[in-house]
Amino acid sequence: MSDGLSIEDKTIPLPLDMLLVKVIKNKETFIHLKLALERLDRYVAMSKLQNERIWEAERQGLETIDQACTSAEMEKGILWLESRSIEAHFYLICWDAVAKIIDTICQSGSGLKAPRSVWKRHRKTLESYQEVRDHLEHWTERLPWEKKKKDQWQRSSSQGSNKISGNMGYVLLKRTFTFRDEEGHDKEVDISPASAELLEHICKQLNEEMVDELHAIVERRRHGR
Repeated sequence: MSDGLSIEDKTIPLPLDMLLVKVIKNKETFIHLKLALERLDRYVAMSKLQNERIWEAERQGLETIDQACTSAEMEKGILWLESRSIEAHFYLICWDAVAKIIDTICQSGSGLKAPRSVWKRHRKTLESYQEVRDHLEHWTERLPWEKKKKDQWQRSSSQGSNKISGNMGYVLLKRTFTFRDEEGHDKEVDISPASAELLEHICKQLNEEMVDELHAIVERRRHGR
C-alpha cells in the first residue's frame, strides 16, 4: 500500500497537514505545527499584497508630482512618496513574522530536520530583514533627549546629506530600504517585488521539505525501520 490517496491507480501524495496527523503523535506539538504553518501561509499572502502597496504609493507620488500645477498638488505627491516608508514597515513586519514562525517550528519539539535546515540556509537573509523591522519598531527609543548619554543622531551617507541616523529609514527609488544601525553602519535591504517572491520561495521550501521528510518517516514506519 502506497502512502497517498489512490484514484484510478494514480497515487496522490498526502498534503502536509495529513502527514502531520500520521507522524506527530504528541497533541500539543501537532497543534503547534498546524497553527504555525497556517499563520505562515497567511503572512506570505499578505506580504505580497503589502509589497504592492509600497510601489503603488510610489507610482501615485511620482505621477502626482509630475502632473502637479500647484504647491498643494506637489505636497500631495510628496506625501504619497513618504507613505512608502510606512508601507515598507508593514511589509517588513511580514518578514519578521515569517522568521519567528519558522524559528518556533524549529523549537516545537517535533524532531523534524527540515525546518532547521531551511532556517540555517536562509537565516542570514531572514535576520537582515528582522534587523530593519527592529530598527523601525524601536524608533521612539532612539529619539534624542537631554538624558541620553550618547548622541546617535548623526548624518547618514546612505540617506543623503539632509538625513540623520536614528530616524525611520528611507525607501529609495531603486527599491531598497536604507537605514543606519546603532553602530553607525549604513545598511540596505531589497524590498522590491523580487523580495516578496523570495519570502514565498523560502516558505515553499519549508513546506516541500517537511512533506518529503514526513513521507520518509511514514515509509520507514511502514517497513519497520
